[in-house]
Order: sequence, then structure tokens, then C-alpha cells
Amino acid sequence: MFAQAAGAPIVYIANGPPSPKGEAILVQENSPIQSVKELKGKKVVLNRGSNVHYLLVKAIEDAGLILDDIDGSFLPPADARIAFDRGDVDAWIIWDPFFASAEVELGARVLQDGDELVANREFLLAEKTFAEEQDEIISIILEELDIVDQWVANHITEAAEFLSPEVNIEASILERVLDRRGFGVERVTEDVLADQQSIGDTFYNLELITNKLDIYDAAVDSK
Repeated sequence: MFAQAAGAPIVYIANGPPSPKGEAILVQENSPIQSVKELKGKKVVLNRGSNVHYLLVKAIEDAGLILDDIDGSFLPPADARIAFDRGDVDAWIIWDPFFASAEVELGARVLQDGDELVANREFLLAEKTFAEEQDEIISIILEELDIVDQWVANHITEAAEFLSPEVNIEASILERVLDRRGFGVERVTEDVLADQQSIGDTFYNLELITNKLDIYDAAVDSK
């Protein structure tokens, strides 16, 4: 979305299925906070303009609060983890694999994940002209990626062990990540674009992007 707002000539070509449990609001294991509503007046840290920023908006809204009810601050994941581990903040909103790492290594507790609040899809993008002129090549790429994705879905332990040294994350953490990830690659649909439009409108209202986006301008068959 930020690339689209900046005028980059890229389009959505495919997406994975929803993975709402792959991001969450975390609190310390011994935190007295038991609900999102109890975050009122508390310190919450997150990455600005990311998928978890939208999760915060939806979770706060669902709890009957507004953003001004919390003391929010923005830090990248590595710095946010330090602040969370030190107890400088009451809650951390984060995505996998940082989420799983905090559970395993810090004993963090899930206050609320994205289930029933957000889709949290992964997207594949392409340069606009290439996408419009090379659909056959894109179809082959997507078919091959889907084959790999389905293999991983059926071999999670093996995939985690293979990926562990490549990304320098323990296999046990990666298994947790893969267990709650959606698998498959599919072409972008109208419903998916509508979800993205909702996120884009939210980011515009929060003044994270300065111009109102028409997500369909970033679709291969732009209207």
C-alpha cells in the first residue's frame, strides 16, 4: 500500500489464505491484563504502518475503545522486544516469527490474536506491465509456488528443520509459526481486494498515507 501510494508500478498477482493467528497482542506471562479492554491507559508498542497496526485498530474497536484510550508507541520488532522483555511496556503487538519467538523464549501470553478480526494474508506482487503481458509465465510461477506450499503444509517438521539454519531461527519456533500459517497460493479475488481497500482506508484515516488509495488500481485488471 505504501508503495502504491508512492506511485510504484506494482500490482497484486496472488495471495495466500488468511493466517489470522499469525499475529497477536502479547502480554507478559504474569501480567494482570486479561482482556483488550484492560489495555485502556496502558503502554502498547507496535510497528507503525504494519499488519499489526491494523490488528490494533480492529481489536481496540472490538473492545469498545478508541486509539486515544491507549498509550501507543512505535518501534521496530527488535527494539520492541527489548522494551517488552524489560517490562517497559504492558503489551506488544507483533507477527510471526517474532510472535512465536516471544512465546517460546520469553513466555509471552497471547491476549488476543487476529482470529475473527483480520485476515493477515501474504501477497505476491509484480511489476504492472510484466503482469499484464506475461500472464502465462506468472501462472507457471504460481503453480510451482503452490506445489511447494502444499508440500510444506504436509511436512511442517521437516520444513522447519530445513529452514532453521537458513533463517537462524530454532526449528521448534518455526514449527509453531508454520502450524498457524495458512497454505496455498491463489489469484487475487474481488473479496481480497475489498479487504485491502478497508485496510487502505484505515491507514488513510490514520494519516499513515497521505492520499486515499483505490486498491483496484493495483490489480492486474485495473478498473
